[in-house]
Amino acid sequence: MPELPDEPPKTAPKPFRVWGHVLLWFGFLWLAASTVLFGPGVLAKTSRFTSDGVPRKESYTQSEFYDAVWTFGRQIRDDPPWIFTPAVLMLGGGLLLARASAQR
Repeated sequence: MPELPDEPPKTAPKPFRVWGHVLLWFGFLWLAASTVLFGPGVLAKTSRFTSDGVPRKESYTQSEFYDAVWTFGRQIRDDPPWIFTPAVLMLGGGLLLARASAQR
């Protein structure tokens, strides 16, 4: 009969691994959903700006061009997707998984 080792093998606690995976997936899905939902807003603002925001002329001065670009940039910048919270969730999940694998 084979001898048993002196110490039991160290295994990662299951709650760390489960919570790590849950946080990683939840953060990733949140980030993906916010990116998908943010895209149509950019397209709508782009089409609205090109149809209403730029007067139709043969040529534009440099100041008119810069004003148009800055106006469009401000419109797009007003509602970017919030990525900090899902990024922190994914970081926490990765740290939990790293801790769980280090305890193996």
